[in-house]
Amino acid sequence: MRKWLSQPVCAVLALSALTEAFGTELPFRSLDKGGYSGIAQATNLVIQSTGEWAALWKRHQGTVDPTAPMPAVDFGKEMVVAVAMGRKPTGGYSIKVRRIETTPSHLRIFVTERTPGPGDLVTQAFTAPFHFVAVAKSSLKPDFVRETESNGGGKSWPNSASTPRSQE
Repeated sequence: MRKWLSQPVCAVLALSALTEAFGTELPFRSLDKGGYSGIAQATNLVIQSTGEWAALWKRHQGTVDPTAPMPAVDFGKEMVVAVAMGRKPTGGYSIKVRRIETTPSHLRIFVTERTPGPGDLVTQAFTAPFHFVAVAKSSLKPDFVRETESNGGGKSWPNSASTPRSQE
């Protein structure tokens, strides 16, 4: 009888460990993505309020005139995840939120950064790639996991970096 009871307990523990390792994927929607932003430093933010979102949007728009309208977000149900590479010396750079998942203890945000490869033809102008997405509101601690790709095809996974929520 004990052996029969221990098998379901082991199965539950194994499933719990798998959820922690792989997480549950969350759907998200893209709010804005591109190569030019007023955000000059590399940034990982989780934004929980309209005030924080308005401040980031203003910083993102920089000196653009006229400014684009700020995408609508229902902060009662959603939050914004914002990633930016900061200022880069040429074109050929990009960034995107690839996947968001929950684990029992974290909100894992997988981000892909692309850099130009040797010999790539790129624009000779400063760029500042960014991606903003809306995802279901969560109180889990964010963990940004960055994948770097070179246009030459190489990939590397640096250690993940837990980043505190925005304090703007």
